[in-house]
Amino acid sequence: MSEKVLSGQTAIVTGGSRGIGEGIVRVLAAEGAVPVIISNDLEEGERVAKSLGDSSGASAIHAELTRPDDCRLAVEEVLRRYGRIDGLVNNAGVNDGQTDRITKYGEVLELMAPPLSTSRLVAFTVTVPAVFAKK
Repeated sequence: MSEKVLSGQTAIVTGGSRGIGEGIVRVLAAEGAVPVIISNDLEEGERVAKSLGDSSGASAIHAELTRPDDCRLAVEEVLRRYGRIDGLVNNAGVNDGQTDRITKYGEVLELMAPPLSTSRLVAFTVTVPAVFAKK
């Protein structure tokens, strides 16, 4: 049996507790990575991590990515637990859990309207990678 492509690599997945993020976490684990789920819902993040089994090494960390301090603390916690970060999947989004209620294009625009576009989009699109790059 050949070695898995991502064997032993630690990967942060923001928004990894549900939807597409959960799928990404599962694929990373299947390829041997150690997924670290960053979620604003710790209980759901822990549910996903536990479903992968103890041998996966997966874990969850609570963070609200609209808060720069939460982003910094999440990265520091990953480094404390695993000693390294090999990858980042920046999947979190403002529409998390909202797509089932959207029936019109205008509702999509409402989700992206300020202050959400400035607080959430900038926070997790700029802050998380910036904090990651400093480490």
